[in-house]
Amino acid sequence: MSVRKRTWTNPKGARKEAWVVDYVDQNGDRHIETYARKKDADERHAAIKIDVTRGVHTPSSSGITVAKAANDWITFVELEGCEQATIANYRHIVDHHIVPRIGLEKWAKLTTPRVNAFRDDLVRKLSRTQAKKVLGCLKSAIKDAKRRGNVAQNVAGDVTISANKRAKGRLKVGVEIPTPQEVSRIIAAATAGRRRAFLVTANVAMTLDTYGHLFPRGDDGRELAEAELRLIG
Repeated sequence: MSVRKRTWTNPKGARKEAWVVDYVDQNGDRHIETYARKKDADERHAAIKIDVTRGVHTPSSSGITVAKAANDWITFVELEGCEQATIANYRHIVDHHIVPRIGLEKWAKLTTPRVNAFRDDLVRKLSRTQAKKVLGCLKSAIKDAKRRGNVAQNVAGDVTISANKRAKGRLKVGVEIPTPQEVSRIIAAATAGRRRAFLVTANVAMTLDTYGHLFPRGDDGRELAEAELRLIG
């Protein structure tokens, strides 16, 4: 395992140089990586040495991307005979939350700090419950990639999302609960019986300040009940 300087002359006669990391991994396979700066080559060399010693190194030449590994995991889930609804949910998470964010990245270059950045982006833009599901799917995809021999370690193993903190603050309209417009469309599209079921199931969990356009102003219980009856037909 070494770092060496490589020099050459390009077709225009200009002298060029690069730094090469030359090593043999834990499986006895030789690899070469090239860097423009010696500092980058030295840092990569040190990281590779540690990973090879631990037996968890994944060569950067490994061509599998996060998107490919996630799809391989979906295939595994299908072969295991999971419910179609479960598979559809996993597929939705992969297609809408994992692939758009990190799908093009190679597993070999996916680090724990990068997964933590992915985790933070999920928490900022999704409910904590949904963010945990997405992170869980990514971890499952990494576990499957490791089972297939495509990666040597689970860089997401220590990345977590704590329990739901929604009770400490107001729910986010449009993220954790429907917007007033969405509620109106649900009620309008439903049959009379389903309107009643929707409101009973939700326990009329809509505050007057958020959904005031659906209910009369004020605190009169009778008026609120009448408004509910008008909504459910």
